[in-house]
Amino acid sequence: MLVKPLSAIIAVALLASAASAQLAYNKTVGLGVDDDGRPWIAGTFDTNGDGIADRIQMNRYSTAGADNVGFDPSGGGAETWLDIHGNTGVDVSSDPQNDQAWFSGDRDAQADGSRNDITNRRYHPGTGSDTLGYGIDVANSNIGTSLRGAGVQVGLNPSQPWRLGILDAGNRAGRAQASRFNEAGNENLGFTIPTVQAGDGNGEWDNTTISGIGLGNFNGNSISSHEDRLYITGVLGNGTPSIRHYVVASGNEGGGWSVGGAGAGDFGTNVQGLGVDPAIGQPWIVGERNDGIFAARRWNPQTGTDNLGFNITSSHGAVTAVEGIGISPENRQPWLLAFVDTNSSGQADRIAIQRYSIQTGQAEVDALISSQFTVGAVIPEPSAIALFGFSLAGLLGIRRRS
Repeated sequence: MLVKPLSAIIAVALLASAASAQLAYNKTVGLGVDDDGRPWIAGTFDTNGDGIADRIQMNRYSTAGADNVGFDPSGGGAETWLDIHGNTGVDVSSDPQNDQAWFSGDRDAQADGSRNDITNRRYHPGTGSDTLGYGIDVANSNIGTSLRGAGVQVGLNPSQPWRLGILDAGNRAGRAQASRFNEAGNENLGFTIPTVQAGDGNGEWDNTTISGIGLGNFNGNSISSHEDRLYITGVLGNGTPSIRHYVVASGNEGGGWSVGGAGAGDFGTNVQGLGVDPAIGQPWIVGERNDGIFAARRWNPQTGTDNLGFNITSSHGAVTAVEGIGISPENRQPWLLAFVDTNSSGQADRIAIQRYSIQTGQAEVDALISSQFTVGAVIPEPSAIALFGFSLAGLLGIRRRS
């Protein structure tokens, strides 16, 4: 069972035979933003300078864009990751797990090139050790593909992560499943998202295009206390790029609107997710417009109209792709990763971490991250709408560390 990546952007030849010391893909994803406005990312990492990724790295950055925490999420052990997923999120609660970031990936425990499980893990930033881990395909054995996470639901104590996966067994095989997982690694809330299958109408999701999910609300409340909607963006079976929202408690669809169009300034089908405004619960999207310009927009779910937006550029070179990270709970400003062509070669060769002002629409942070994060050939992969961050996945059984 191969897992289709979601929360990021570079892509990808999955390991197909015996595993080696080097990863067979290049990828960087946004994970989330912590309570102090510091973003997290995870990506493939070149430790020996030969230009080839050989492991995964997980990093946190300061509000100025400086690298201030980093570690190998595998712990340097025998396991490897066959894929990494974005949108996992960062716990921003008041409990002891506050500021701990989640990571997700397809885990190869024996380093034999085959997946053992889809792993969710939560990490302590001070030690780099995981404090909780479990397999989402252990909790729900019908989940065979992980699309992306939706961040963590912070109104609970402790906070609990959401994710979207594809069911590969049971009477709803092929459908997308939204699931929330508790501290015991159990799925304690979930519902199936209508997606296109034989005989379905054109108004359902094409689940191969679902590009973002995240938690927010409909009535403009702070999401630290009220998250009643799960937002999804992607393309419907009739080709319409859209955002729809689902009532968390019931799974019922609460409404939706088109975010694409045929005009030069419209996104068309090139929509990716970004995050949810923590003060008013409204979703952001990010992507490439029809005219080739990269842009971000925030949407009002009550009217289906965008009410804030800006273009994405970099002082380091032409932007060729973007990956969302999330919205800062400190000042509501969006963070994202921009893949830039610093040497005018026509291909991205570096990654810049950026923060934009919601007052001016200008980049207040535009800093290149370590060149050890590998770029490779940029094939944009769906990015996700998330609570404060980006996606996850599971571990065999429950595993705790203190």
